[in-house]
Amino acid sequence: APDMSAASSGLGHARVAGHTPDMRDIVKDVAANSEMQAKECIAYFVTFPGHISDSGAWVFCIDVQFTHVDLATVSSPYLEGDNGSSRQDMMLEYSGYDTPYSGNFHFGHSQYTIHYRADYRQLAAPASQWTVSGIFPNAAHISVQVTYVNGVRIAYTGAELRAVRLGGGHAPNPFIAGYPTLVTYPHQALCAA
Repeated sequence: APDMSAASSGLGHARVAGHTPDMRDIVKDVAANSEMQAKECIAYFVTFPGHISDSGAWVFCIDVQFTHVDLATVSSPYLEGDNGSSRQDMMLEYSGYDTPYSGNFHFGHSQYTIHYRADYRQLAAPASQWTVSGIFPNAAHISVQVTYVNGVRIAYTGAELRAVRLGGGHAPNPFIAGYPTLVTYPHQALCAA
């Protein structure tokens, strides 16, 4: 099986190699426009219970999935608990863009999907709340799915995620009809870099 780690695939916080113009121009542009970039880039977050109170079932794993995505706008989602744990990157579980011919052989994944996961090893210190956040990628679909140890699954789709500007303040959610799509925010790829 191919190595699907964020380091080997290039889908960490850096843009995907081979899918960018000249990296030197991007670095110059980021430096020149960092204040404007922070104001114009849109991020998402969702906060959910660390356990289901009536049964006491703790979170077992958290999955984030992007489908039909502009690779230049992809970065690793973050995971943070209210238990004092530090913010950490979620691990790349699967990228159909790296392995286009094996996409159909992985249950639940297609060749047009990027899938990140935090499992019980990252969730070892129980928290009463967990937050997943990141830069909105320019994608047709985004979802965050939380699975508890008792098998209960709760999914949050793009329209259910909270949208904020990186420079601070509320932002219109690009997955809600009537609001501007992510294509209107030209610096999303720079923010994901």
